[in-house]
Amino acid sequence: MAAAPPKKQPGTVEQRYSELAFTSVPPSRSLFAKFTYTLAALTVTLTALTGTLTAIVHKTILEPLIPADMLAVIREELLVSLTLIGLVSLALAAGAAALLARHFTRPITQLMEAMKEVSHDNLTVRIPVKRRDELGTVTRFFNSMVQQIKAVQARNANVQKMKSQFVSAAAHQLRTPLTGLKWSLQYLLEEKAGTITAEQRQTLQQGQVVAEKMMQIVNQFLNVAKIEEGKAGLNLQAVALAPLVHRAVTAHEDEARQRGIKLQWQSSVGDHVTIVADPAYLDVIITNLLDNALIYTPTGGQVTVRLAPGKNYLTVTVEDTGIGIPPTEQAKIFSQFYRSENAKKVHTDGSGLGLFIARNIATQHGGRLWFKSQPGRGTIFYLTLPVREELLPKPESLEELLQEI
Repeated sequence: MAAAPPKKQPGTVEQRYSELAFTSVPPSRSLFAKFTYTLAALTVTLTALTGTLTAIVHKTILEPLIPADMLAVIREELLVSLTLIGLVSLALAAGAAALLARHFTRPITQLMEAMKEVSHDNLTVRIPVKRRDELGTVTRFFNSMVQQIKAVQARNANVQKMKSQFVSAAAHQLRTPLTGLKWSLQYLLEEKAGTITAEQRQTLQQGQVVAEKMMQIVNQFLNVAKIEEGKAGLNLQAVALAPLVHRAVTAHEDEARQRGIKLQWQSSVGDHVTIVADPAYLDVIITNLLDNALIYTPTGGQVTVRLAPGKNYLTVTVEDTGIGIPPTEQAKIFSQFYRSENAKKVHTDGSGLGLFIARNIATQHGGRLWFKSQPGRGTIFYLTLPVREELLPKPESLEELLQEI
């Protein structure tokens, strides 16, 4: 069975500000409760002190001077008075606690709500400030901080746009001469300009390999520019996924053989099973995963490509017995221009764009791309693509369309 896509857990790199936990404060630990406890304790203490002083005065001064019958009445009246004083004091303490709590908790609650909004990327939030105490200072600082974050984001967005435009323009400018170079090399290899020696052929073939690598990098830059500008439109159509993946595997068999790597293909999905996708972009993903697997798997290793069905999706897995990805670098592996340190030692070339492009293409298809890896033991990449039959044209509709034509 295909591996189900892992559920997104809080704390992953895909969820921003996940470390901020905005939870409601239990009533027993609220500021109101703390103010109430404090004032109640003060009230009880003062009432107890008053009662103690009254008892001392009564014992030392009044008892010798007042008759016993009158003394009993005075004691009863004092007890009632002290009880009433205590109850009234407690009520006043509760009211004072409520006012104090409201005075302090309202701005704090507003601040927490505003922080929630900021954690969800809402940078338009502002808190009205009229206070001139410490809470007012904190609130003004918060408003200023949000404004600065918004300004930084705007600057970053502008820089990103300029960078994308530059990359796109540079890639387009490089593509034309590279195409001419590839054509010229092929022209010479086919001996249309004259007979060439074995040594010349070898040199031309090496140049052809370099030109092809440069063209791949240029195409990657163009794909990145399209993704960042939101222009990577998909040409959606019914695609038989098994034949598409199989063709990509077959195209890498010679390279695997030259590297001394065993390349296997396993599929439990029929060739007739289709999904709605852009075949050209899917080929980009599969090719990138296969390229990486072969590059970072040593001689004598194995790369296995599988295609398996799920309930509502198909899963392509590319498993290798290569160098693996260090745990400390796994969170960055889909970032632009990022290459792990052990990868740089094995393969000095590479733009660090392939996996960034692959994940974005998968996301555009409503799918997911993720991996599991152990250093020294290998990596498994999972690509899940939804089976969206409702987007496929029905046979009846096709017949009606043909009849109209």
